[in-house]
Amino acid sequence: MKIKSPNALPVVALVLLGLLIFFVGLAASYTFIDEVYFADPVINFLTGHSYATTAWNVTGQFETHVSSAPAYSLLLLLWLKIFGITQTAVRSLPAVLALGSAVVFWRACLRSGLIKSGGAGAIVICVVLLDYGYAFAYTCGRPDPLSALLMSAMFYFFSLQNKRAAFGAIGVIALLLPFVQWGCVIYLFLLSVALLFISPKKFLPYVVVAGAGAGAGLLIQKAAYVHFGIWDTWMNTVKSEGSGNLASRIENRMTWDALLHHHSNTIPKDFSVLVILAGLACIYLWSRLRQRQHEARPARSAWIIAVVVSAGMFLVGKFPTYYGWMLCFPLAAVLGIYFDQALVENRMNAKIAVVIAVLACSVGLPLQIGLAAHDWKDHNPAAITAWLGPKISTNDVVYCDYPFYFIAKERAGQVFAGRYFNLLTPKDFNRITLVIFGKNGSDWNPSTHPLTNATVVGNWTSSRSDILGNDWKYGFLSAPNYDCTVYRLKEPMKP
Repeated sequence: MKIKSPNALPVVALVLLGLLIFFVGLAASYTFIDEVYFADPVINFLTGHSYATTAWNVTGQFETHVSSAPAYSLLLLLWLKIFGITQTAVRSLPAVLALGSAVVFWRACLRSGLIKSGGAGAIVICVVLLDYGYAFAYTCGRPDPLSALLMSAMFYFFSLQNKRAAFGAIGVIALLLPFVQWGCVIYLFLLSVALLFISPKKFLPYVVVAGAGAGAGLLIQKAAYVHFGIWDTWMNTVKSEGSGNLASRIENRMTWDALLHHHSNTIPKDFSVLVILAGLACIYLWSRLRQRQHEARPARSAWIIAVVVSAGMFLVGKFPTYYGWMLCFPLAAVLGIYFDQALVENRMNAKIAVVIAVLACSVGLPLQIGLAAHDWKDHNPAAITAWLGPKISTNDVVYCDYPFYFIAKERAGQVFAGRYFNLLTPKDFNRITLVIFGKNGSDWNPSTHPLTNATVVGNWTSSRSDILGNDWKYGFLSAPNYDCTVYRLKEPMKP
């Protein structure tokens, strides 16, 4: 059977998904804690202040901040300098990086010969971009798409016939990974282990080069951070994610308490990945029953990657839902491989691959948008901005919870946000003139700093609750919306 052009369908899919993401996806999620964390020091720097933050609890407002993803923070700084300081601009950078990662990954699959048809390419792009966890990351201003882009680039260079060029490019990218995300370094190690299980002879030279590059990157990062006097700050940032001792971390993770009660940042709830894994398990069993080993092999590889990466990230790192791309990318490639095999041998099996892809995509970004549509006004920041904005003056010193950060930051003289409450000094508290208190969860502690003498100047109550409620413990889909009470503590001093 002659396979048609491999470019047309993937390009159409990319354009349509790009329109969906930029016109709907970026407005579907309420302001997430991490987009404030990454944006605040960058905005402070661009507005003439130091690279410091008043939205996190590791460094104070007069200390140099150390981002957990420094390469992304630098890129965000350049991006906002060009496109302006808005929440839309903050969210658009990871969306652009996500689209780029999908393109590079698709071309890598094509160049390496894993996929051949346009249909397989469209499956890869759609599954990657609509994946539940990846959509969570790029619509909420997180740096994960930069990590995914660099890992996809490593895969692309792996496909080069010139081994020297391939080794050089892979080594350089691996060297940069510690400056991109430490989680990505852990992922590279675990993915390498999985690939060695699958085909040691084929992957060993590339694994050695990548490992050497990442190791050199870690040494360079430490030397640079020590030289600039920020190594201790960086270690405090790492420890804020959990125990700094690897043995203690693993010991803690191997308890029922970690599995049952402290799993929000260690066990991903990526519905798209679960659908694909279930589908590939069925394909594997059916292929083995029919003794068609070549059909079972890709599904077996997918499960090896899933088990090694999941177990490893849980034990030695963290594996939140927004890291779902770490599994989704290789699973999307496997699904594309199976589709191309079936397209030549058995069209019914090709339809099964399409059904798995459609189901995986539908429980990703479309599910997030669909549920947000139920109470769209209270997810989309436009309405709350129009209501809250006039209550904030340029002379105000504001404390707010994370959902209201961008509204306050654009208007107030200074903003303290979220977890920075724990670092506020008595002098800071005395300067605060306005408090925006989230009704569905707040970092302000009323027992230590009651608001009894404050004047209520506004109450925003959602017209409709989320379908799944407004409690973080039930996951991203039940994240609190913009319900808030605004307290005036005192009138701001005139300049």
